[in-house]
Amino acid sequence: MNTKFMKKGLDATNKYPKIIVAKWKTFVEQKTSEEFLSKSQANSELAKKNIYHHRLGTGGYKHVIPKWQADKAAMKAAGLPSSAKTTRKYVWFVVARSND
Repeated sequence: MNTKFMKKGLDATNKYPKIIVAKWKTFVEQKTSEEFLSKSQANSELAKKNIYHHRLGTGGYKHVIPKWQADKAAMKAAGLPSSAKTTRKYVWFVVARSND
């Protein structure tokens, strides 16, 4: 809403009639306040320093660890070596290499 409508000067209540006009005005006031803009700028600068970007999607570790365990079980069933344990170090290594 902030990027698609508010920053472009558009009114989201035209496209989304379930949004109450008073709430939209409150939203715009909040997003244009000095406090919000300074926090947004500070967080933007902080995010630029991140060298290990999030790569797991919305499910996070909760959804990928069972997949990795199934992959390891399939390797074991096929007679292939699978000595890696699902430790914190192993998980970080797999995630860090996932999109390289």
